[in-house]
Amino acid sequence: GITKIKNKNLEVHGFRKLQSLIRDSKTVFTDEKFEELLLGLFQYLEDPLPSLAAEKVQDVKAQILSTIKLLLKKERDNFQPHVSKGLESLLETRGACDTRAHVVSGLELLADELVTIGDGSEMVVVLTKRLQTCTDATTEGCRTLSMGLHVLKEMLDKRAEF
Repeated sequence: GITKIKNKNLEVHGFRKLQSLIRDSKTVFTDEKFEELLLGLFQYLEDPLPSLAAEKVQDVKAQILSTIKLLLKKERDNFQPHVSKGLESLLETRGACDTRAHVVSGLELLADELVTIGDGSEMVVVLTKRLQTCTDATTEGCRTLSMGLHVLKEMLDKRAEF
């Protein structure tokens, strides 16, 4: 599964099988395998997948998000060191997604959850650095800025120290 994720050729059905494995209480991840899987999923999420039809891209990305959410639910402590990378991936992905795409709400919901477990100071630094490179002169830049501002607002709302 990890190889297919790294090669970005795991299909929707394959993701469903992977999700079943993750849900299984007998499945145990070493730290290395967890990190390899999670980072591979983030990279897959960011990829525009130009070889797939647009409607198929949305389905694959929805399955990637579902898989990431399952990993977060099952391995919350192992997930914590990867929150900033996850937020960067969500911003990158959001920049490429049309506002009407159903995956956008999934990106926002995952970001809302990630801000509750990540290191606040690190997340602010990562987000502000990323947003400084965005321009509102492009559609993609506007989408990324919108998502980044949404995430910062969620941090302010959900974290008393900000």
